[in-house]
Amino acid sequence: MGIGFWKGKIELKLDRFKFRPGDAIEGDLLLTLKKPTKARGIYVRLVGEEKVSERRYEDGHSRTETRTHKIFDLKVPLDGEKEYSEGIYHFRVPIPRNLFDEGARPEGLLGDVVGALESLSGRRSRIEWKLIGNLDIPMGFDLSKKQSIIIE
Repeated sequence: MGIGFWKGKIELKLDRFKFRPGDAIEGDLLLTLKKPTKARGIYVRLVGEEKVSERRYEDGHSRTETRTHKIFDLKVPLDGEKEYSEGIYHFRVPIPRNLFDEGARPEGLLGDVVGALESLSGRRSRIEWKLIGNLDIPMGFDLSKKQSIIIE
C-alpha cells in the first residue's frame, strides 16, 4: 500500500466463527485512521451468497459454470455521519431463526433423494457467509474488512 491510498484499517474481533440460526454474532470493530476522516457512518453487514455450480455438456465437452447471487444482506449501523479518527465499536448482529426455512431441503428420506438428484444432475450449491465491517467515506474509497463465518 505504498501508493498513498492507505487511510487506515478496520479489524473485526469475534469470539467465535461458527453460528446457528437464532444466535447473535457479537464482537468489536476496531477502527484506526491515519488522520481524521469525514464519513457517512460505520456499520457491519451479514451477507450470505449462494454459489451454484452446474456441469454443462455441449458438443461432447463438459464445463462447469458457477453463478453467485446474494440471498441475505443485513446491515447494522454502529454510528452515524461525523468525523472519525479511531475507535472500538461493539456490535451484535442477530441471525434470524428461520434463516434456512424458505427452500430448505426436506429432512429424512425425501431430503436424501433430493440431494442424490442434485448430485446426479451435476448441480451443487453452497452458501458462503461473510461479516463485513465498513466505514462509508463519501467521494472516496470506503474502508472495509471481510470475515468469513459459518452458519449451519
